[in-house]
Amino acid sequence: MSEQETSQERNSLLSLDIFYLTISVLTLVECAFTFFINSSNKTLRKRATTSFANNLAASIGVLSSVSFVCNAYFIAESSFTEVPWACIVLAVFVRYLHLVSCLTLACLSLDRYVAICWPLHYQYLLTRIRCRLLCLACWVIPCVLLLLPCASELQTICSRDSVVSLTFLLAYTVIYSLGAVATFIFYILVALEFRRERGGHAQDKERIERLLRTRTAKSAMRVFAFYILFSLPHTVFPLVQRALPNPQSLPTYLKDTFHVINRIHVLFFLPVYAWTNAIVQETLRAWVETLGDWLFRCPCLPQVLKAWSKAVGRGWSPCLEPQQQLQEDTSHPDGIQYP
Repeated sequence: MSEQETSQERNSLLSLDIFYLTISVLTLVECAFTFFINSSNKTLRKRATTSFANNLAASIGVLSSVSFVCNAYFIAESSFTEVPWACIVLAVFVRYLHLVSCLTLACLSLDRYVAICWPLHYQYLLTRIRCRLLCLACWVIPCVLLLLPCASELQTICSRDSVVSLTFLLAYTVIYSLGAVATFIFYILVALEFRRERGGHAQDKERIERLLRTRTAKSAMRVFAFYILFSLPHTVFPLVQRALPNPQSLPTYLKDTFHVINRIHVLFFLPVYAWTNAIVQETLRAWVETLGDWLFRCPCLPQVLKAWSKAVGRGWSPCLEPQQQLQEDTSHPDGIQYP
């Protein structure tokens, strides 16, 4: 390899490390915000299922912390070659944390399903003890299911070339796929709940139910698209690479691209799945509105930016008139609030 090619490879690796460093910082900020909201709000503290959001923030926080430390080390040492511990930390432990996050998302979707489809039994089905046991299971089950198939090759789970064993990759793919399928099934069940015909409704109730059908269907399709586009390539690519006669024939940038896409997916875990709570959204809206008030008093910023920040803080969409925006209410006419 020529000196110019070596320099280009080093610059590419440096750019990737800086990107992962930035993503890790943003994700840690999201985790800190989640913990702050859940601990400072009395309603969320009393709610048993808040532990699911905290568990998701904890797993993502540990993953981002590990990624931040490793990439900061690579940048500080200016050494982008594989170090002995890199395979265990980045290929094994980080994948384990991905599984914890995936199973926790399944718990959050279960909470959403029970709250919408079984509202009268919600408090009895998801008690505080059961929620904590489910959170504990999210950490224990991946560890057990990963270790059992690899029990005979723990010493060689990472080869000298920093290649993870095929058994570990197969176990990881199966567990991750099961968690993703469980999440999608719960979203589908919620969407199907609003497809059921309910006779004797007034015109307003029918309009709101049509709106809920559309939104729940979009939520299910969004979850499906996220997993297919952002997580599936990262999960399946190592297996496809092993199946080829010459694994090195695949370009390196393809593997890096799938890793980057997956980290972007992790960045959206908390906003898409854990911040759908009305209390969290109200807090976010209040913070943005406060920022808008500050920007409005600042003479150095353009009027367009000030108007945009005020509009976002108040939940107003510039595409709708105020009367139309008021009609976009997702509350059920019987007084039940759907997450």
